[in-house]
Amino acid sequence: MLDIISVTFAISFTISLIGLFSLYYLKKLNPQSRIKKYFLINSGKSSTAAILLGGLPLAAAMILTIVLSSRLLTNFEISPQQLDILYRGLFASTILVFYGYLDDRFELRPIAKLAFQAITVLSFTLSTTALMTASHYSNIVFLLYCITGMALINGNNLLDGLDTLAIKTNITSFFAFAIMGYQIQSPLILSLSLAGIGVLCAFYFFNRNPAKVYLGEIGGTFFGFSYLILMGLYQHHQLHVTNTINLFFYAALPITLPVMELFVSFLRRILNNKSPFAGDRLHMHYIFTNNYKFSTAKATNIYALLNIAIISMSMWMYSFFSISASSIVAIAAVLWLGINHYVCHDFWTVSMNLQSPLRSIFNTIRKNNITLIDVNNVEEFEFKVIIDSGEQQSDDQKKAA
Repeated sequence: MLDIISVTFAISFTISLIGLFSLYYLKKLNPQSRIKKYFLINSGKSSTAAILLGGLPLAAAMILTIVLSSRLLTNFEISPQQLDILYRGLFASTILVFYGYLDDRFELRPIAKLAFQAITVLSFTLSTTALMTASHYSNIVFLLYCITGMALINGNNLLDGLDTLAIKTNITSFFAFAIMGYQIQSPLILSLSLAGIGVLCAFYFFNRNPAKVYLGEIGGTFFGFSYLILMGLYQHHQLHVTNTINLFFYAALPITLPVMELFVSFLRRILNNKSPFAGDRLHMHYIFTNNYKFSTAKATNIYALLNIAIISMSMWMYSFFSISASSIVAIAAVLWLGINHYVCHDFWTVSMNLQSPLRSIFNTIRKNNITLIDVNNVEEFEFKVIIDSGEQQSDDQKKAA
């Protein structure tokens, strides 16, 4: 097992480092170069003109590492079903890479993003649910994996708001899966987890503040979907040990952070009578830096330590107490909800009108009355802010009279 750890980490780290250097080198190519045209996408939100497609070489390195590692694991007993789950998951993840590239380059509409995400999750769950569960639980597990997959893809993508935040939170979750894989002696789970850690360690040199490269849509969604593959591998490996539903929730212990990040974001926006798909800067990591004035390093370290603490507590409770995995996941979810409320409640404005903002949701998905303009085609712009104060003036005049 130690050989797997060292080889997988070394391969993934080296390949991703080469890919990231190649991506960053594109800045020096001739502006007319076709490679530069298609793969050098600068972030409009970055003050350092950071490159967006950082997730592309990381995803490619991770997929290549897993394929190579699976070929080297001939000395271990790996069932054909486990390899089937792995390869079907990697194939489905290529859909995310394709859609992520399109989104980073052209800014897809939300409804298009949701369609690609749904196709990815369904292509994996429809083909593997029978391998991960007893027949009389297959419909329930299929539904749980579909919901969890969509939540992981979107929730993990939200954790890319600060430099190195995605690195630290994802490494802690991958490390938890690596421990779980080591405990049950699963070389595939260990390899996939260590591949994720290896590519993220390489990415640190390009994403530390001030960032030169961002993960983009590809990175956050790809890593989130990787957790779904790991859950499937764990569930199949341990199917004979405990009941199917309990096994699903235990496999979900390392991923409570991205799921709750999405849940809290949606809940906050709905309570403020806004579309859950509308972006804001009220996530806890932004509150840390903008309101508490924490440094980026301090804010990201707090997130990583909280994730480690909650995952460790969850696994410890399951090992030493007679508590169901679903109850422990619920406890972890309540902890994340409580932490968010404690840190952020003074800065969240909650509307008293709690009507469901369905019109806002549909308008956001369709992006009505919004025109997307490629920033590369705009040299300069100006805008005016016009405040209609006529009504206020008339009120003042009435008071004066």
